[in-house]
Amino acid sequence: MPEPSPSLSTLKSTAVVSGSFLSGAMITLSTITVPVLLDTTTHPPQLLHQWVRTYHYGHISLPTISIATAILYFYIAACQSSRSKPWRRAALVGVLTVIMVPFTWVCMSPTNDVLFGLQRESQIRGLNQTQIEGFGDGNATGAGIEGDVATLEGVTELVVRWGWMHLVRSLFPLAAAVVGLGICV
Repeated sequence: MPEPSPSLSTLKSTAVVSGSFLSGAMITLSTITVPVLLDTTTHPPQLLHQWVRTYHYGHISLPTISIATAILYFYIAACQSSRSKPWRRAALVGVLTVIMVPFTWVCMSPTNDVLFGLQRESQIRGLNQTQIEGFGDGNATGAGIEGDVATLEGVTELVVRWGWMHLVRSLFPLAAAVVGLGICV
C-alpha cells in the first residue's frame, strides 16, 4: 500500500515554519553577528576574513531554505488552483520568500564584491608580507603592517552597509511568513 502524501495543511504549516526559521536566521546575522564582529575586531584584514566566512556559511544554507520554502508555496498554490480554491496568496508568498535572491544580485552584489575584493587583496598582501618578514617560514602574522588594503573605518562602513541591506533582505521571508499564516486557515 503506498504511503499517503502529506496533507496540504501539513505542507502549509511546514512552509510557514521554514519561512519563519529562514527570516529568524537571517535577522540574527544583522542584529547579533555583525555587531559582534564590529565590537571585537580591530584589524581590517580580520574583519574582512570574518565577514567572508559569515557570508560563506550563510550562503550554504539560507538561499537553499528560501528556494525550498518558495517551492512549497508554489506547490500549495498549484494544488489549490487544481481544486478551484484560492491560490494567488500562496503564489504571492512563494514570490515574497524567494525575492531575496534577486534582491541580493541587484542591491547587495556591489557591496559584496567590494568586500570580497578587499579580502582577497588583504590576503595576498598578508601572504607577501609574511614571506618577506618571516623569510617564508610562515611565522610572521602580517598584523599591523603598513599598507593594509583598507582602513578599519572603511571596512566597518562596508560591513555596516551590508548588515542593513541584509536586514532589509530578511524582511522578505518574514513578510511571507506573516502573509503565509493566512493560507493556513
